[in-house]
Amino acid sequence: MSLDVGLATHNQPHLISSHTNLAEAYMLSGERERAHSCLEAARQWMEGRRSWRATMDFTCESANIALMNGNLALALQFIDTTEAIARGRERAVPEGGMFHKLRIFRAEHVTGGDEPLAMAERAQETFRGRHMVYFLEVLAARAWLEKRRFGRYSRTTEGELRLFDSTSAHGLRNSLAAQGFLT
Repeated sequence: MSLDVGLATHNQPHLISSHTNLAEAYMLSGERERAHSCLEAARQWMEGRRSWRATMDFTCESANIALMNGNLALALQFIDTTEAIARGRERAVPEGGMFHKLRIFRAEHVTGGDEPLAMAERAQETFRGRHMVYFLEVLAARAWLEKRRFGRYSRTTEGELRLFDSTSAHGLRNSLAAQGFLT
């Protein structure tokens, strides 16, 4: 009995995550061509009618990969698309920490002012004690803002950054560093 692999993978709801996670792993290991192949496979998979969640995952992860590639314009374009897709449904976004991290990044580049830091503070309070990974992603965005604006981290941020070590979140830290949020 033969199985049509294209049809079998076409209906897998989490296939997008497999492609984008593998793309990120390849980026972190310096295998950019393989990463781009995975991202292209994800893009092709998205050509069919996909769920709101899959679309959110794809645009957020694409923004992360663009940041890893140093392509600011493309990253900002993906973040803008992500924000438009999420408008009115922000509380339902599947990867809250990633979403808020990217929103903070875009706000700093597009509008600046006090709002990006206020966004970081609100997001940190939302995730503090509730979701460690999301909290760490938003913490990285806040650390990036402080370093960008003041040339250093605040004492509070410096202390909270130790959570990456105490929780053994080394892979997450490496990913955030590759995206430019942590040094």
